[in-house]
Amino acid sequence: HGTAEEVLKKLPVQVYKLASQNTTAEKREFIKRLGSEKCVAIGNGANDTLMLREAVLGICVLGTEGTAISAMLSADIVVRDIKDALDL
Repeated sequence: HGTAEEVLKKLPVQVYKLASQNTTAEKREFIKRLGSEKCVAIGNGANDTLMLREAVLGICVLGTEGTAISAMLSADIVVRDIKDALDL
């Protein structure tokens, strides 16, 4: 929700912004375009489910806000917070 770019600017990563509000399918297609076999996806919402499933490694973040069951079931790993995910 607009915070990833600020949080990640200290790391050698690039942040991409999605074009639409209906992001579930768009996130999956983005992972496919990059190459599913070389992408790691991190998320916690129902709209992250397809992306987590598509990536070679899907990481579900519990966080203080919780997570969608569908995201948790679609991920390969579940971690407590985003820092734990990035530390992997």
